[in-house]
Amino acid sequence: MRPGFQIRHWAALAPGLREAGDWQAWARHPVPPAGALEAPLAAMPAMQRRRVERVGRLALEVAYAVDGQGEAPDFAHRPMVFASRHGDLLRSVGLLEALDRGEPLSPTQFGLSVHNAVAAQYGIARGSTAPYSAVAGGRCSAEAGLWEALAYLDEGHEEVLLVVFDEPPPALFARDADEPAIPFAWALRIAPAPTGGFQLQPGAGEGGIAAPEVADLPHGLAVLVYLLAPAATWAVRADDGGWCWRYAG
Repeated sequence: MRPGFQIRHWAALAPGLREAGDWQAWARHPVPPAGALEAPLAAMPAMQRRRVERVGRLALEVAYAVDGQGEAPDFAHRPMVFASRHGDLLRSVGLLEALDRGEPLSPTQFGLSVHNAVAAQYGIARGSTAPYSAVAGGRCSAEAGLWEALAYLDEGHEEVLLVVFDEPPPALFARDADEPAIPFAWALRIAPAPTGGFQLQPGAGEGGIAAPEVADLPHGLAVLVYLLAPAATWAVRADDGGWCWRYAG
């Protein structure tokens, strides 16, 4: 697999951050996002929109936004990758609580709770017949999504849509939290990079490159800092050294 890729278009959403200029300024001096968080999802038909919970709205809002930039993509044939550590966990917990109360479970709610439900809803709304994946990789779900997207590029696809999103898990999981609880979503349309671009490779970094950790941010947002403000002197790497990637512009 040739790992180089370029970002053709991107969009992101978090508390108090929406516009590209605000995100780029934030990436130079990242702090925990705070403020209003709205994802009206006006681009999706109302009958489908009403089935989407908050984390799905975040994901689909940025997906629609990035698809609205530049030349109109071929929705029917472009692969999609949706990466989330927790997915729609609030809906899943609601089902488990209903089960504990002895209440009958809603087949619709169950169908919408699975990890690929958000991706499927976007594909249906867009009329896409292309392959799609829904992945999770713990704190490094963003890197897992990038690897999956690169696999599609390696198969010969000209472009891939990658959506990375998450929201804080329910309070009952607070004791197991290992990163700040901040809702966010970002999306990229990526294509192969003939030369330079971003490089993603397995194994620890070479030449003593250190893995950046942005204080008080979930790892998925720390990855976005790197994407928006790339530097040739550092890379993002998982705690176990299993992922490594750098900018080679």
